[in-house]
Amino acid sequence: MTTSAGAADRPRAAGGVLTLALALLLVLMISLFAWYAHPFTADFPWLWRTGVWILEHRALPTSDPFSWTHQGEPWLLYQWLFEVVVAAIAAVVGLKGLFALYQSAAIGLYVIAPLTFAVPRQIGLMQVLPGAIFALVLAPYNLSLRPMIASSALLLAQHVLVHRWRADHVSWKATVLLVGLFYLLWSNLHMGVTIGFASLLLFALGDALERHKIYQFAPADPAVEGTAQPLRAYAVLIGMAVLASLLNPYGVGLYKYLWTLSTAEGMNGHIEELQSPNFHGGMPQFWLLFVTLTFGLIAMTGMRRSISAADLFHLVATVLATFFAARFSVWSLLMLSLVLPRVLHHRAALAGGAGNASGMRVTLGRVSLIAAILIPAGLWLGPWSPPLDPACTPLKPGIAALDAARRPEDRLLNSPNFGSCMIFATPASRPFIDTRFDMYGEDFVLDTANLLTLHPGWQELLKKRGITLAALERGLPLTEALLADGRYQIVFTDRGSAIIRLR
Repeated sequence: MTTSAGAADRPRAAGGVLTLALALLLVLMISLFAWYAHPFTADFPWLWRTGVWILEHRALPTSDPFSWTHQGEPWLLYQWLFEVVVAAIAAVVGLKGLFALYQSAAIGLYVIAPLTFAVPRQIGLMQVLPGAIFALVLAPYNLSLRPMIASSALLLAQHVLVHRWRADHVSWKATVLLVGLFYLLWSNLHMGVTIGFASLLLFALGDALERHKIYQFAPADPAVEGTAQPLRAYAVLIGMAVLASLLNPYGVGLYKYLWTLSTAEGMNGHIEELQSPNFHGGMPQFWLLFVTLTFGLIAMTGMRRSISAADLFHLVATVLATFFAARFSVWSLLMLSLVLPRVLHHRAALAGGAGNASGMRVTLGRVSLIAAILIPAGLWLGPWSPPLDPACTPLKPGIAALDAARRPEDRLLNSPNFGSCMIFATPASRPFIDTRFDMYGEDFVLDTANLLTLHPGWQELLKKRGITLAALERGLPLTEALLADGRYQIVFTDRGSAIIRLR
């Protein structure tokens, strides 16, 4: 009996060691994510300051409250609700507390949600973990405290809701009502509401192909999949989504504005995250993404037993979109963390060994939840917290010098990042431009880009704007040209920025 008991204890001990090892791995990955995924970007200052403005005035600004060049001109805030939420949280817990909560929410999206509720419970831990780990590694490249995290949360919620409706775990009426609520929020949080519409269309298309036997999905484990739903049901969902999304301050004008932005190719060409990812320099994350997806596609061999048409469309569409615009990496990783566990589970079932480490998965979910709360809080609220504004830190001496040198009659020129950092320092600083490119318009953005890069005719642009003072980052062609020109007075210069008076 002693031998038998010892033999029974060995698997338990091995399981305990594996659980501990995986828990330590997750804690390590969450720690690295918290350290590298800094919430601050050049967009954060005006997002936060706009929310503060709305809370103070109890109204949406109808014109630009920040710059001197566009003061009084119309401004459409398609993400006003996100800005209000950010400002309200910061008012209670401070910016460091806000950053800690953001990181906890991001870890929740990519790790805790798949481990707990976003992936069917029958799917084992070892099928869920790879997608979550890869998401933690890759997401810091483009994930930050911007409205896209709201789109990520709502895209995840919609994906889970539709899957549960298809599996008959959520009633039809509840699905319709929840979709309406999602889009009421979504259209006031982020322009990514259009991604939500695309997701519903992909579900509809995938289910239509399955119902008409064009894509004959025969899952290896039917217990984790639902049944394809008719097009008329999706028509109702999409109709509800459209109607609910019109409950925003601008109605259908919101979509006209988004269409105008999407067709402004010249301006969009100056937004880095709207460009194709650079696989050759400085972005090893995309090589890792490429390898991950390659193995994912290999795992889908015999895909009609492994992946539904709708999930396949979601994965392929978001990955292809990432290759055209790096911004989509955030959503392709989300789809990977939701879809890949199903694929791996079906592949294991085909091999006769579908994973069922549900107890271990629950344990790891709890460990991740605790780590997601404590690690960001410890990082940001401790004495070792990183700087709040790393993008602005090199410019702070220049901003101080600008404040001392600027005269009421000056017509200031600054680079976009410098302008955003001015808004972060004080909302009354009145920059020439900041990173709100859509508000400034394509012509103004292109003129500024041509000026900063010494495009032919740049001297005429300086005269056209009547510039008397320049506040620029070092390294820009215009900065170095003005510093080398003896006709101009150098007010201040260091490694980060230069303040130059144009006599």
